[in-house]
Amino acid sequence: MLRIVDLLDEMAHEIEQLKTEYEELFEYTEALDEDLAELEDDFYEDYDDHEDDDDYECFTVECPNCREMVEISEDLLHTDSPVKVTCPRCKEIVMIDDEDWEDEDLDELLDDEDDMEEEDE
Repeated sequence: MLRIVDLLDEMAHEIEQLKTEYEELFEYTEALDEDLAELEDDFYEDYDDHEDDDDYECFTVECPNCREMVEISEDLLHTDSPVKVTCPRCKEIVMIDDEDWEDEDLDELLDDEDDMEEEDE
């Protein structure tokens, strides 16, 4: 009978130790998950902003050098300082914006872009 009590006592001690180790691992895993979530937010911030934003509008310009289509965000055109857009492939300047865009000009560019997409379909 004494051996059974000792065995049960030893089992209870082992179970307590496992519980403590489980809690430590759980806390560590939660900390890793939070760190990973922060990294994902930082890394995918621009991508997520454009994917979820239904009002995100842009237009494309063809690079005169390599014929790569370069996407230009509407937000880029509303900055106060001059903007130069370069081709990601050949680094050629595809657009220089050194003056304010009028909303009508932008709407016209975006409408032209939509018309081109519809023709391609």
